Amino acid sequence: MVQLDSYGLVNAGLSYTFNFGASSLTANFNMNNVLDEIYVAELDTNVLDDPDTAENEFLTQNKGFYGFGRTWNAGLKWNF
Repeated sequence: MVQLDSYGLVNAGLSYTFNFGASSLTANFNMNNVLDEIYVAELDTNVLDDPDTAENEFLTQNKGFYGFGRTWNAGLKWNF
């Protein structure tokens, strides 16, 4: 059975609230995978690498999904 390499991700977020009398505006910003880690998140197949061949079967014959690179989002919330 194929075992995926372990990985770690760093996420960060900031928010600030501006008060305007009875109402307020909150601005936020979030960044996921701050260090832009490259990782395999999921495999659909389970092909081991055969050490007796020059080809790396793990890389060429498995089908799966890489994780997202660095992503971010921002938002505003108005309370009144």
